[in-house]
Amino acid sequence: MQRTSPTSTTYIPTGKQKNASQNAVDLLRQMAIPQIQINPVSEAVTDNAGGEVAIFINYLEASREEMEGLRTPDVKKVEYLEFPTDPRFRGAQRVINIIVQEYAYGGYTKLTTNENFLVGFSSRNNIFSKFSYKKMTYDLYVGANNWNNHHIGNNVKGIYSLKDADGKDYQLIRTENP
Repeated sequence: MQRTSPTSTTYIPTGKQKNASQNAVDLLRQMAIPQIQINPVSEAVTDNAGGEVAIFINYLEASREEMEGLRTPDVKKVEYLEFPTDPRFRGAQRVINIIVQEYAYGGYTKLTTNENFLVGFSSRNNIFSKFSYKKMTYDLYVGANNWNNHHIGNNVKGIYSLKDADGKDYQLIRTENP
């Protein structure tokens, strides 16, 4: 569902979109918001002209870890704003504000593991835990990355044709292996 006003566009994610998503960027991808593009490799969120889009969760700037640890079933709505006047957005020109359920107490722990073996073995393991008690919210993030690729690098071979002191031609071959 979508609602548009002069200052923002509000999207309500469906249950299927929430359940199919693993994190905040994945939810944005599932929602297919027409004003933004998501790079499939770097997961950078930009507007259609390639400009930066700041991501906030409940009007607070979201870190990469918070976006990764977001519990998608808690998302109520997603707002897209251009040139917002609210000072909580810190002067950002384009903003995605994800509104999530806030709890008086309780929390969750989320463990994610990503493995990639197509371009060399890599893995990313994350633990994100969020706990609320009255007016305090505590976040804990632990992450580990491993990347092993023996097929990366470069090899440079330069062949130089020169003349020696007697005017005779000779070749100098230089090979670089970093």
